[in-house]
Amino acid sequence: MDLRSFMNDFGGSENFTINRNDVPVGIFEGLRNSSKGKRFIQFFPDADVKPGDWIFAEASNENFYVDDVATSMGFGKKMFSKNAFYLTESQYEKESKRTSPVTFQIGDVKNSIIGTQQNATLTNNFSDNQIKEYIDQNCGADKELMNEMLAMVNTMIEHNIPVQKGSFARFSEAASKHGWLLGAVTTKLLSHFFK
Repeated sequence: MDLRSFMNDFGGSENFTINRNDVPVGIFEGLRNSSKGKRFIQFFPDADVKPGDWIFAEASNENFYVDDVATSMGFGKKMFSKNAFYLTESQYEKESKRTSPVTFQIGDVKNSIIGTQQNATLTNNFSDNQIKEYIDQNCGADKELMNEMLAMVNTMIEHNIPVQKGSFARFSEAASKHGWLLGAVTTKLLSHFFK
């Protein structure tokens, strides 16, 4: 059986426009299919389709992102079809957001340790105003408690009061929800006592 017969037996084909770098490559006949939860379009073996292309389904007005391409072999080691595995447009957008590169924001590079150095200098790069702004914008119901924690840290620093075990116990649950804040306040406290 060849792909043409297969298409006729299983509901016919449809036309797809293949776009590469926002430029149409051509219109190709294909058949939607799926296997083991993966969706793909079966094209004739000579179809010019590559990973990274976009496929436009003319009949349904849908766009698909080509994730992978594999050749399907028929009987007698003859190429049966070129299968373009795809993501829907919404799946592609979700995947793109999920795999966005991580960016590190470092305020003062000269005092940061990056790499395999043996010594590190702990530097507080956040002013009280920046910390308060973060609290106001991000801490919601915990805002008052987090401001109290910042005030307590500032009092300990100003009066050189040693941190006692349990000093921050009442803040622990709320502070654990706000990792950046906890890091900034801890850095502020540690940098003072380790000068």
